[in-house]
Amino acid sequence: ISGLPKKESKQLRFWLDVESLRDHQGNEIQYNKPARVQLSWYFRSQDSMPKIETGDRWQLSVKLHRPRSFVNPAGFDYQLWLLRKAIGATGYVIKGDNRPLQKDKQNFSDAIEIWRYQLQRWVIQSSDSPHEGILAALLI
Repeated sequence: ISGLPKKESKQLRFWLDVESLRDHQGNEIQYNKPARVQLSWYFRSQDSMPKIETGDRWQLSVKLHRPRSFVNPAGFDYQLWLLRKAIGATGYVIKGDNRPLQKDKQNFSDAIEIWRYQLQRWVIQSSDSPHEGILAALLI
């Protein structure tokens, strides 16, 4: 898991750096494999959500799509934004063998993301302000 996972009422959204990728038949994909994907994971309730943190390693069954968006010359270009963030595919987690894996040694960029995540969690947990999200955004 890279970046800061975003937790909403019944959805998790996060970036995943891809180590290996297999198709629905179990064959490993070697070519045109995205290095990073943006995933959503939907749940029936918040209680059933797993704890996902920056730096975690997961094995997930997913449905992936090419990053696409509508062309609007005067508006925000979502496809270009994904490209700038090095996101090669978007998708969502489906039922399957979804489980956490053992963490590897972290590199420096992973450590920075983990510190940002921990700082964000600390601000949200220790603040009683209704503007805790704004405080976290300004700090991080």
